[in-house]
Amino acid sequence: MDFGGLLELPKITRTDRHLLMSILGHVDEEASCITIDHKRDVQFYDEDVHTVLGIPCGAAPVRDPGHHVSEEVLAQIRAMFGIGPGEHNILPIVEAVKMTYGCRMTAQEKNKFKVGLVICACTYLLAPTLKNDYFCTNYWGALATPDLINMHNWCRYTREELLVAAKRVKADLLGGRQKSNLSGCLPFIQVFYIDNLDAAENNIDHTVRPRIKAYNYALMKTIIQKDVKSRKGDYPVVYGRLLPRAETEVC
Repeated sequence: MDFGGLLELPKITRTDRHLLMSILGHVDEEASCITIDHKRDVQFYDEDVHTVLGIPCGAAPVRDPGHHVSEEVLAQIRAMFGIGPGEHNILPIVEAVKMTYGCRMTAQEKNKFKVGLVICACTYLLAPTLKNDYFCTNYWGALATPDLINMHNWCRYTREELLVAAKRVKADLLGGRQKSNLSGCLPFIQVFYIDNLDAAENNIDHTVRPRIKAYNYALMKTIIQKDVKSRKGDYPVVYGRLLPRAETEVC
């Protein structure tokens, strides 16, 4: 399926919300870049999502311009997992993905696993919503033929959903709110950001793929602390102390 990067995800159970708010607040959704200050910005593309997460970056779009999915496909996938028309709770799909088999899986069981795995990946990692365990269906058109799932550009879908999330956070910040509900693929944008910083002795060789497997919580915390510009106790925390690594040194 070309989703093998998901097997490399480190077990990170905590994130730095201050940093994530700062990064998303500095994302230019039109240029798809992180603007650190008036002199520095770091663009990110579909290929960067692939490099960090190791998911398919195929030629076929995941969604059409209107995000339309045929009723036939919606009904087909819902029936596959026994989910009613108005239900959006992902737990029945999670149980199907976790199921173990005592013998070789049939073609139908394989298809069910493939579709379920992608729905779980999108719901929990690639494009999570603001509601827990709530799945969206706007990408289900790319699941209609399970054997062709890897032909679609899941990296672009992930990036586009992150840009939408960044736009929402910026609107909250401009509206005077110091906190905002976060959505989108936060592990990608956090790893991409710190992976492009010059952290001196904490720099990691850029031959490791996918990039996310090169980072654990302790290492990320160390680099994040180095990047803090504000004084201890200041709020909100200001980042951007570290300089970007030279272009010849990053992937």
